[in-house]
This record gives sequence, structure tokens and C-alpha cells, in this order.
Amino acid sequence: MGDSIVDYVRRRIVIYAAAFAIFVLGIVAGQIAADGMDGRVREELSAFLGGYVSDLAGATPGPFGEPGAVSREVLRGAGIPWILGMTVIGAPLALALVFMRGFALGFSIGFLFDRLAYKGILLAFAGILPHALFQVPGLVLASGSAIAFSLAAAKALAGRRGEGPVLAHFAVSSVLIGGAALLLAAGAWVQANLSPILAQQVARYAAITL
Repeated sequence: MGDSIVDYVRRRIVIYAAAFAIFVLGIVAGQIAADGMDGRVREELSAFLGGYVSDLAGATPGPFGEPGAVSREVLRGAGIPWILGMTVIGAPLALALVFMRGFALGFSIGFLFDRLAYKGILLAFAGILPHALFQVPGLVLASGSAIAFSLAAAKALAGRRGEGPVLAHFAVSSVLIGGAALLLAAGAWVQANLSPILAQQVARYAAITL
């Protein structure tokens, strides 16, 4: 089974690469949007960021996550793309979700850098990078697997069965979606329990203020 999964991904590496490229495109678009914000919106976000940083620096170290955060992350990062992939015609929306997640990440990093310069980068590395190391591969794996299955199903519906039965694609894709769900769950746990503590330390020792 392990060899089958590796071979399955290898033969469809272009799909996964495209999903990652769309995520990167979202990051770039988010950074551009952060640079081109209206002055009033920029000041409102700056005030919110200032309050967040102040609260973060003065808070008692500990987990900040909300109940159900892990299950919500798994649902939106793996469950929804998988459902969209099974509908076949809704599969492109899985890539749209990847783009939006990249956009949110790029916007956050771009805004932090714009307002805090190198300290913003430090805060982003501490508060965003740890969980992104799990969530980004999970998102790419989930969306790529959803697209791969939808293409196999579409070919089967069109009478092209050269790549094997749809059930085999469903089984392998389901395993990959399960792996993506584990990565996303790990990322959500890190986001709730580790990233806030690291961000606290940066906010305190780098004396971040707006």
C-alpha cells in the first residue's frame, strides 16, 4: 500500500505542484493587497494589531486555542476539499480554498512587515511559521488529492478507464486525505499551544510596539 501511495503521488506530481503554486500565488496576492490598502483601513488594522501585541506581551504564557479548533481546521482544510473532489465539478473550488489560505498568510506577513519591519518578520516566524510547517503541506496534499480523484472520476465517466478502477483511486486518495487531516490537526494543535507562546516571547524581548 505504501508503494502504491508513493507511486500514485509521483505520477500526479504535476497536480500537487500546481496546488502548491496556487498557494504561493495566493501569498503573493496577499502581500500585494497588504501594500495597497486604503489608509483608513490600514490605521484600523494597525490599532487592532497594536492591541493584540500589547495583550500578547502581557499575557500569562499558555495555550490560546479555542475548543474545537482542531476539528474545524481538519474540516475546512481536508474535509471540504475532499467533498468538493467527490462532486467532480466542484473540485476547482478546492484550489480556490488553497488560494485564499495563501492570500491570508501573505496578507498577514506583508502587513506585519509593513508596520513592524524586521520585528514583524520575527513575529511572523514565531507566531505563524510553526503551525504553517504542518498546515501548508496538509492543504496542498488535501487539495491535490481531491483534484486527482476528480480527474480520475471524470475520465471514468467519459469512458476512459486506462488508469484503473475509480474505487482504487478513491481508496488511495482517501488515505492521502487522511494523512492531510493528520498534518492539519498537528498544525492546529501547534497553533493553539506553541505558536502563541513563541509569539509572546518575541513580543516581549523584541519590545514590539506600534
